[in-house]
Parts: sequence; C-alpha cells; structure tokens
Amino acid sequence: MTPGQSAGSAHARHRPPDVNRGPCPCHVRATTAHSCIKAGPQTGRQGVIISRSRRTRAWTGHLSLRTAKAQVFFGGVYGTVQTSALVAAIAPDFQARSFQYFYGAAWVLVAAAVSALAHGYAHLVAGRGQYRQYSRLSTLRCFVEEWPMIAATLPTLVVLLWAGFWEWPFTEVEYAILAMNTVLLFGWGTAAGRAGGRGWPASLRTGILDSLMGVTVIVANVLIK
Repeated sequence: MTPGQSAGSAHARHRPPDVNRGPCPCHVRATTAHSCIKAGPQTGRQGVIISRSRRTRAWTGHLSLRTAKAQVFFGGVYGTVQTSALVAAIAPDFQARSFQYFYGAAWVLVAAAVSALAHGYAHLVAGRGQYRQYSRLSTLRCFVEEWPMIAATLPTLVVLLWAGFWEWPFTEVEYAILAMNTVLLFGWGTAAGRAGGRGWPASLRTGILDSLMGVTVIVANVLIK
C-alpha cells in the first residue's frame, strides 16, 4: 500500500458522515408521544412502530405493576387510618339512633371521597410543576387511581349501617370498628411487605408497625375522652 493510498484511507475513515446517506442504522428517534421511528439494523431503512391507540395509551400511561401496587397499599393504609380517626371524632355527640348511624356513615364516605380528590389533584399539580403534559384521560386517571382510599372505608361503612339498622350502642360499635381497622392495617402492612418481595418475618414486622397507627388512634381516643 502506497503512502498516498494510506493517507486516502485515513482520510476516508475520518471523513464526516454524508448527510444524504440518511440516518444511522441504529438511530432511534421519537416522533410523537405515541409512535417512534426506528431504522432497520440491516438495511438502514426506516420502519414505523406504532404503539397502542392514543386513548388506551393516555389511560394506562407508563403505570407499572409495582407502581399500581404501591398506590393500592398507600390508599388502603391512608384510608383505614383516616376512617378510624373520623369514627373516633364523631363519637362524643353520637347517639344510638338509626339516622345518626347513617349520618356518620355518609360523613365517612364524603370525607374519604374529598381526600381522594385532593390527593389526585395534588398529584396533578405536582406533575404540571415538573412541566408534564396531561391529556384529558390522564387527568381523569389521576383521580381514578385514588380509589383504594375510598375502598378502605367500606368495612367501616358496612358496620355503621348494620349497627344503625339494629340501633346498637355506639360505644361498642366504635371500639369494634377501631379494632377491626387495626387488624386491617396489620393486613395491609403484611401484604405490602410480601408484594415487595420480603420474607414473612419482615412482612409481619411491617404489618405490626402499620397496626401501631390503629393502636395510636385507640389510645388517643381513650385519653381524649
């Protein structure tokens, strides 16, 4: 190989890429939020990969299974503690009459719904503060994802409605609800630990720590009264 050929080969190796040759075969570029263009690794031709429909993608977003589990456990624990606090709060002026049981159940449900809406709106505002763009369905999803907080109140609602039908003494019903929610907190914590891949001993410790919040509400209720 002559010096001229060697210099030419070196110049060819360091020559800037020709813009007319098209994109690099390994180049991947997102064109929209719902599609991307990926060049074929062999031919260099571009192939269009279409994702799911826009409506389905906007609804599901990038919510992973782990994130969904975390939201369920968060809403379950939060809703259970809040329900216990509400039941303890309405106790002083409560009488064992059917309409008051129904009144208390309605307030527990309304408070849980308002809290769920507030949490969804807070997540929406926080996302927009980070310059995220939300479609209408994504905005709706921020509120719908808070359903575990409302679902956590259902055991308490069932007990209140059943006690109102029979007009049981509220003091007994109150402590029965607080004890039930403490057991539910233990279950939420244990299930969260198992879902996170922890062993049974660590999951049970998590359940015990969660149940301490229920015990705290019971102790505070006794001391305040």
